Amino acid sequence: MIIDVAELKNQVVRVRSIAEIPSSLRSKLIETGLARAVAYGVDLPSAPVGNPITYFASNGKNAKAALSVINETNVIDVSRILSLATTIWMARYNAVFVPSSRESMEQTAQALIAQKEWLFDASQQEFLAATEGDGQVQDVLKLALINFTAPAVIGLGQAPTPESTEE
Repeated sequence: MIIDVAELKNQVVRVRSIAEIPSSLRSKLIETGLARAVAYGVDLPSAPVGNPITYFASNGKNAKAALSVINETNVIDVSRILSLATTIWMARYNAVFVPSSRESMEQTAQALIAQKEWLFDASQQEFLAATEGDGQVQDVLKLALINFTAPAVIGLGQAPTPESTEE
């Protein structure tokens, strides 16, 4: 992907000019926004890679150059932004290539919550709402979903094996 440095600079200026937001929060918003731009500006590989962090670092050179250009006119914490960008990019990578990762589970949970009226009947919705703050129940629900994406179930990078049709 191509990162539009001029547009990123414009966004930095826009956020810095929002008087209603405290300046310390504006800086955090800018860092987070830039990190997100960098993370989505580095394409995911077409298949799992041995070291995703190294892949991100070597394929994110244009993004790092864009941050350097922005830093010339707007002081930003480049290392902090790159660290956050790596975290965001890894969440993307894990969602695609590591379905049992925490990030992937959180995205699945958010998708289910967004569709709860369609997916679950009233009693199921009541149960989910009642257990929302119960970490133990939430962990059990996540574990139940993780089991469906275990390596034994989903062999990433492997050809599907024919199933026997015993009845």
